[in-house]
Amino acid sequence: MAQQTDAQAVSKEESNTHNSGIDALISIAISLGAILFLINSGQYAGVRTATSDPGAAFWPRVVLVVILLSSLVNLVHILSRDDVVGFSSISSPLVAGFNSVSSPSRYSTESTKYAASIFLLIGYIALLSYFGFLITTAVFLSLLVWILGYRPVWKVAVFGSAVSLLVFILFRNFMNIALPYGVGIFRELGVIVGGLI
Repeated sequence: MAQQTDAQAVSKEESNTHNSGIDALISIAISLGAILFLINSGQYAGVRTATSDPGAAFWPRVVLVVILLSSLVNLVHILSRDDVVGFSSISSPLVAGFNSVSSPSRYSTESTKYAASIFLLIGYIALLSYFGFLITTAVFLSLLVWILGYRPVWKVAVFGSAVSLLVFILFRNFMNIALPYGVGIFRELGVIVGGLI
């Protein structure tokens, strides 16, 4: 019995270290992505519609700095956990995890949620210019909240639609930032909604 308890404790510790490694890797990837986009945002710095306009790069840079700082804070938090003692405790579980991809017991519910969220974000970015901001963002937020476990579906749909519309109004009316309207019928729908607000 004691041996089983010890084995369970070791297994739980390995799982926590494995999750910490994945968390750290995600934070590093997001930080590097934010830095890359910050560097590339310089090409839009001079684009202005009026003298009072802060420029096309202003708001994206604000958001990217917030993302970068949040990722770095999260990385420091991960590295300060009791189950993480250095880079080797992050890299070795990752290597072990990639080597045992065929073992479903290595994946937790949280890891599945991470993966689903990442694929959902990739789909959102890919479909944004075709379906437009309003529809794509409403569907994206609704699915994301549902993946995270919130129910019922109608509340999730109302939340996604309301947040999408609110962000659309804020960006369009208060920040003078044009968001994608989409193409075809989706563009017409975006123009109609934009005309109403």
